[in-house]
Amino acid sequence: TCTLKYYVSRRRPNFYSLCEFDVNKLQCMSPLEKIREASLSFPSGHSSFSFCGMTFLMLFLLGRVALITSSSSITLPPSGGSRVIKLAQYKSILGVLCCLVPWSWSFFIASSRIVDKWHHPSDVVAGSLLGIAAATISYHAFYPCLVTPKAGVPLSLLQQQQPNNSTV
Repeated sequence: TCTLKYYVSRRRPNFYSLCEFDVNKLQCMSPLEKIREASLSFPSGHSSFSFCGMTFLMLFLLGRVALITSSSSITLPPSGGSRVIKLAQYKSILGVLCCLVPWSWSFFIASSRIVDKWHHPSDVVAGSLLGIAAATISYHAFYPCLVTPKAGVPLSLLQQQQPNNSTV
C-alpha cells in the first residue's frame, strides 16, 4: 500500500485545505511534510489494512466453523428429556455471521474515508481489493482451502500428522 501511495502520489479530495492554499500567491503555504501527506491518496491505507485484517479473520472463522460443525453436536440439558442438536444444520447461519460481522466493520471504516473527504471512492475500492487479496494469499499460506475436510487446521499441524514415507 505504501509503495503504491508514493508511486501514484494522487492528491486527496481536500488537498487545497490541507496544504493551506493561498489564492493570492497561488501556492501552498503548509510545510512540505504536510503537502506530501496531502498527496498520498491512492490507495486507501485504512481500507487496505481493515479489509486485510477482517478478511483474514473471516477466513479463519469460516475454517473453524467448517471444522467444528463437521463432526460436533451439542446435548442440551434434560428438561423433560435430553436433546441432541447437530451443529451442521447451523453451518450456513454461522458462516453468514462470520462474514457479515468482520466485513461490516471494514465497510464502515472504508466508507468513513470517503465521507471525511480523505479519499476518492476509487482509492477506497483499490485499497479494499488490495487488502482482500493480501489476506487471502496470507491465509492460504498457513491454512488449507475452506472446502477441504481439514479446513481450519493449520498446515504445519497437518504436515506433522502425515507419516514420512521417504527412505534414505
